[in-house]
Amino acid sequence: MEITLRAIHELTKMLISAKAPVWGFRVLLQQGSFLPKPEFVLVDKPIEGDYTRTIETLNFCMEKETHQEISGYIIDFSVNGFKVDFMLPSGRCCR
Repeated sequence: MEITLRAIHELTKMLISAKAPVWGFRVLLQQGSFLPKPEFVLVDKPIEGDYTRTIETLNFCMEKETHQEISGYIIDFSVNGFKVDFMLPSGRCCR
């Protein structure tokens, strides 16, 4: 999972506007017609067994299955919210 600067900026705004101290974001995926749609929920800690990762000082946690599903994608932000752009994993020609 990679994240664009636009998405990092939007996630940072979410952290700043949080009413209580938070650890970071839980990554959830909604199944779309072709690509999954990412959703980010502020959490105070990861769940035991979660995959965790820090990108540009932002903490992310997700179920291992979610990590496998989102691996190889770039997350971006636009007027329609967060979206997933396709990216091939290195060394692979297809998904």
